[in-house]
Amino acid sequence: MEILGFLILCCCPLLVASQQRANMPPRGWNSYDSYSWIISEEQFLQNAKLVSEKLLPFGYEYVVLDFLWYRKVESGASVLAAGFDNIDEWGRPIPDPMRWPSSIDGQGLKPVADQVHALGLKFGIHVMRGISTQAVNVNTVVLGNLSRTWRARDIALQDEVCSWMPQCFARVDESAEGGKAFIQSLYDQYVSWGVDFVKHDCVFGSQDLSVEEVKTVSEAIVATGRPILYSISPGVKANPHMARLVSGFVNMYRITGDDWDRWDHLQSHFDVARDFAAAGLIGAPGLLGLSWPDMDMLPFGFLTDPGANHGPYRFSKLTLEEQKSQLTLWAMVRSPLFFGGDMINVDEQTIDLLTNEVVLDINGNSYLNMEVRNSKIEYDHMPSIGLHDCENVTITQWMLRNGSQSGNIPEICWTHEELVGGCFLWEPSVSTYTVEQENITLYGPGVNSGKVIVHENWPSCLDVQTKSLSTYSLCSAKMSQIWHLKPDRKLMSSETKLCAVVNELGKTRKRTAVSNTRVWMARGIRGRLSTIRHIKGLHSK
Repeated sequence: MEILGFLILCCCPLLVASQQRANMPPRGWNSYDSYSWIISEEQFLQNAKLVSEKLLPFGYEYVVLDFLWYRKVESGASVLAAGFDNIDEWGRPIPDPMRWPSSIDGQGLKPVADQVHALGLKFGIHVMRGISTQAVNVNTVVLGNLSRTWRARDIALQDEVCSWMPQCFARVDESAEGGKAFIQSLYDQYVSWGVDFVKHDCVFGSQDLSVEEVKTVSEAIVATGRPILYSISPGVKANPHMARLVSGFVNMYRITGDDWDRWDHLQSHFDVARDFAAAGLIGAPGLLGLSWPDMDMLPFGFLTDPGANHGPYRFSKLTLEEQKSQLTLWAMVRSPLFFGGDMINVDEQTIDLLTNEVVLDINGNSYLNMEVRNSKIEYDHMPSIGLHDCENVTITQWMLRNGSQSGNIPEICWTHEELVGGCFLWEPSVSTYTVEQENITLYGPGVNSGKVIVHENWPSCLDVQTKSLSTYSLCSAKMSQIWHLKPDRKLMSSETKLCAVVNELGKTRKRTAVSNTRVWMARGIRGRLSTIRHIKGLHSK
C-alpha cells in the first residue's frame, strides 16, 4: 500500500468561533487499547500524569476511561458476562470500589476527575446504551420528580439490546416520561462527578443505530449546562446517510469498527475516510459546535488484546511505516486523535510520532480535505516535454495564472504553435500568494520559481530525466524538479538550464503505479503553498 497525501495551504481564514465545542478534532488518550476493561484507579492516574507531561502540550487534553469501569473484576466476570456490575439504588452505574477505592462513600468518579483536572486535563468516561439488564432484573426505581413511579422494567425495551453485549444492556423508551428521566439522571450524575467527555457506545452503526437515544442524550447534556463533549460509537458499517441523522446532536461519531494493530484493519478504512470526506461531513455542525467523523484510537505502543481480562503486555504489531501511514490518514481526514497505548511503557519513537508538528497542523487546521485519486496512474494523455537550449526555444510559451479548475491554486499553462495548450498546478518555491475576493494575487521574490505539478492522475512533478528529456515522477525536494519561468515566458530547468518544450500529446510512456496508491488534498491557513507527501512513511515537506 502506498499512501500519498498532498496538502495545499493558503491563507484563507477559518471562520470558527472560539466558544464552539470541538472547534477542531479532539485529542487525548483512551484506556481501551492498553487496559481493555480492567484498568484500576492507580493505573489510570499514572497514565493521566504522563499524558499531562508528554502529550498535553500538543493538544492531547482528554483522558478517557473506557468501558466497564463499574464491573467487578472477579471469577466469572468478562466483557460478555451479566450480573457483575455495580449500580446504585436508581439503576445507574457506579465505579467498582475494588478498582476505584476513592469512590467509596458515594463519591463516584469525582475524586479521579478532580485529580485529572489538577493535571490540566479533561476527564472522559465510556457509557453503554440505555439501561443495564442488572437494573432491569432488580427493577430499580427511576430518579426524578415524575407524575408517577417509574421502574426499570417500565422503561427498558428488552428486545432492543446492544448487538455486541446483548446480555448486559438494552435500550430505554425515550418517548416515555420515565425513560427521559432515567437518561437525564445519568448525565446529572456524570456532571456531579466533573465529567467533560462522554463516549456513548452501542448507539451508532448498521446494527445499533438509535437516533432517538442519541437525540435524547444530546438534549440531556445541554440541560446539564456543562460543556460535555459527546462521542458515539461503534460505527460498524456506518455510512454518510447515518451520519447526517446524528451529526448535529454529537461532537464525534465513530465511522469504523474497532481498529486494532492490523494492516488489514487499516486498509479497510481508506474507502471509509474517502466517503465521509466527500460527503462534506468533516467539521460539520454538531452539538453546540462542530462534529467529526472518528476513525477510532491509534493502536501504537504497548497494548493488550480486544476484550482481554489483562492489561498491556505486547508492542503494536504495526511497523513504524504502517503507523506513519495510519497517522497520516487520520490527519488528512481530520479524525479525532486518541492514543490507545500504555503511557507508562511508552517509547520515545511513539511520542515523536504522535507529536509531529506537521501532522498535528494538518489535523487541526486544514480544510476541504478530500481524496483526489487512487489506484492506477496513467500518462497516456500527458504531453511529452523535451529540453532544449533556451536561446533556440520559440514554440512553447508558459505563463502563470489563477487556477480555474483547482480552486484558486496557481497554475502554469503552456501554449504551442501546433498543439492545444494545457495547464498544470504550480507550487512556488516560497510563500508567494494571497487570496483576495477568490482570486490569487502573485507577488514577491521567488514567485517564478517552483514545481510543475501534474494533477490529472496524482500529484507527480515535472522532472528532468536526461539532458534532453523530462518525465513525470513523484514530487520530492530534488533540484531536478525546480523550474524557473523566465520573463520571455520560457520555462527553464534550474538543474540543466535548459528550457521545456512540448513535443507531442499522448506520447508519454504509460505507467501504472503500485496498486492502492491513495492521494489526499487539503487546504490550510499558513499563507503558503506546499505539499505533504506520504509513501509508506509519514510525510516530507
